Amino acid sequence: LAPATSIEQLGALLARCALLVGNDSAARHIAVAVDTPTLTISIGTTPETWTYPGPGHRCIESTDAAVDEEAVARVFRSVGEMLREPRVGAASP
Repeated sequence: LAPATSIEQLGALLARCALLVGNDSAARHIAVAVDTPTLTISIGTTPETWTYPGPGHRCIESTDAAVDEEAVARVFRSVGEMLREPRVGAASP
């Protein structure tokens, strides 16, 4: 496991990421603050309420906490689509 990470270190790490996939957590909010795209997996909440507006942020809703093949497929499909999208604010190669 990784050693303890400060908020500043987490921000620096997330700024280098192409995409953060996770739940609604502090890491997601920090990723948004450093312009890293996010894919949020939401269980039992309304995506429209918790998804950041604008390009680069998506939310996948699941009403069931069980992870089934369809849920995994939706996550993988979204990740593939998002990684192919140009990153807003990213420097050109």
